[in-house]
Amino acid sequence: MKIWKKIFLYSIILFIFLFNGAGIFIIENIYNRNLEMAIKSTINESSSVRSSIYLNSDLIESYNRYSRERFLVVFKSYILYSGATSIKNIELFDGEGKNIINTSEFFIDGVRSEVEEATVDNRKFIIRKVGEENLLFVSSALKIGDKTHKLVLTKDISFLNKDKIDNYKLFFLLSVIITILLAIGMYIISKNITNPIKGLIKVSDSIKKGEYSKRAEYTGSGDEIDTLSENFNAMMKVIDDKIHELEWANESKQRFIDNLTHEMKTPITSIIGYSDLLLKGNINDEIKIKAIDYINSQGKRLENLSSTLIKLIMIKKEDVSKGRVSIKERVLDTVKGLRYKIDEKQIEIEVEIECGVILGDKQLIGVLYLNILENAVKASKEGGKIYIRGVVEGNKYKLIIEDEGNGISKDDLEKVKEPFFMVDKSRTDSRNNLGLGLAICNEICLTNNIIFNIESELNKGTVVTLIFELERN
Repeated sequence: MKIWKKIFLYSIILFIFLFNGAGIFIIENIYNRNLEMAIKSTINESSSVRSSIYLNSDLIESYNRYSRERFLVVFKSYILYSGATSIKNIELFDGEGKNIINTSEFFIDGVRSEVEEATVDNRKFIIRKVGEENLLFVSSALKIGDKTHKLVLTKDISFLNKDKIDNYKLFFLLSVIITILLAIGMYIISKNITNPIKGLIKVSDSIKKGEYSKRAEYTGSGDEIDTLSENFNAMMKVIDDKIHELEWANESKQRFIDNLTHEMKTPITSIIGYSDLLLKGNINDEIKIKAIDYINSQGKRLENLSSTLIKLIMIKKEDVSKGRVSIKERVLDTVKGLRYKIDEKQIEIEVEIECGVILGDKQLIGVLYLNILENAVKASKEGGKIYIRGVVEGNKYKLIIEDEGNGISKDDLEKVKEPFFMVDKSRTDSRNNLGLGLAICNEICLTNNIIFNIESELNKGTVVTLIFELERN
């Protein structure tokens, strides 16, 4: 069953039980209170009749036909002038239970418990249905002289039942009308409340079909459904990011395999080709020496590739032995080590470095500086400039290496940290450049908790930023 149907049905059922239950309770309570008032008023009227009898007690003691007629006049006058129009009958019984006075000649056959149980001290009442009427009987005993008489006052309370039935009819008519109006209102409300959920269902169906860019809409109400939509969109963003991350990882993995295959295939093909040429044996010494030299160079290239890959794997797997490293000292040592390449291209280097000490692997951080600075030298034109700046910012140390070289395109910038990727698609100088330098730098930064950012613009230069955690002491 759909949620809007559950809200609709449960609301209607709950209303019917509560509203009708409350209505029945109120009607029954009103009936009981009216009945209680009728009983009290009848008891009071019975006391008035008793007083009249005591005032005319001499007629009881000398009871005869004249006395009976006199009492009938007294009783009927009371009924007529007291305003007690609902009194149906007044009966007087002698000590033996014989009916001696009856104002309306209304007789009830059978045992009269109200007569038998009447006492002098108490007023007793009983409600009995006689024919189509509900009658209230109030009885009491009177001691006049040495004789005991019993008085029974009968009152018609059928109007109370009629009022109760009328109240029930009116209430149930009102209940039906209100239930219908509530049903219409709850239908509209439940449909409106669950409309955003329909939107979520539609979006989830689209996502299930592969449309991962779909997002849930906000109602702006700030309710739980809005929160659910917000969480749903946040969840989808995380999933979408993970999908792109996996796609990127898969593409990177495939590029790694392709590049590794290419790097290995070229020297292997050359080695096999020249070795086949040597096996033929009908070549001159010059070609033989050239073939042996090429086989040797390609073998060294494979050796270099193997050792570099092992280094990359070891950086990922081995625990880093951290020690105190002076950033300024390591940078100056790196510049000194590359001085011959810098002078060869007549590059001007500006160094402005503040002192700072970090915890890290001294050798790996040296390799990091060497690779980044060497790339900057390679990218720079003859007579160009390289800027190295190091500043302390709170508990961080920011090292910036900027060149004015060829730069990197936006598409290539996303891939430069991948193994074997080289910006130069022609792979010039491929004998020595395997495209693993920045991949190694990236792994060194990950193992030493260094933030590694590269910003570049084609034909304008590259800015590499390294952010270190300074040693606390």
